[in-house]
Amino acid sequence: MWPFNQGPKPGEFDLDRYQLSPDEEREVGIAFDTFLDWDGRRMGKEVHSEGVHRGLIAHGLWTCAEQKMVAADFFRREGREGYVNQAIVSIKKAYAIYHIPIFIFDLATYQEAIGGSDAARDAYRAFLEAHSQHELNEFDHLLLRDRDLGQAVRHARERLGTL
Repeated sequence: MWPFNQGPKPGEFDLDRYQLSPDEEREVGIAFDTFLDWDGRRMGKEVHSEGVHRGLIAHGLWTCAEQKMVAADFFRREGREGYVNQAIVSIKKAYAIYHIPIFIFDLATYQEAIGGSDAARDAYRAFLEAHSQHELNEFDHLLLRDRDLGQAVRHARERLGTL
């Protein structure tokens, strides 16, 4: 699916190909520490799911992207676009690793923040299409516990009408 058609296929996951920045590595580590004990166990059960592993990495990348957007909000001109571009890179990695449509929504909002209305419009469309076809699993619900998908859908539809 556009623009993330280079994501890993099941059984082919290789994190090394994504070359995480130091900030991304830190946030991925925090995501694992938050959800898992240091040895990969949670409540005495080993985590064997590749999906959970990828989801935690993606969650860390999303957190890093959101932090870059917060930093961008402190800048009016100089430096702002650089932070937004770093957020775009992180959110694209997150979606490539774990295909959850809200990351496409985030990409659209980030692109819109730097004036990329054509790219934002395409991403909003892609989000709405992906969201309509995506069935959330139990882990998706955990990752999305602080997100309002209904609001994201309404926002995407509204923005498509104005971009």
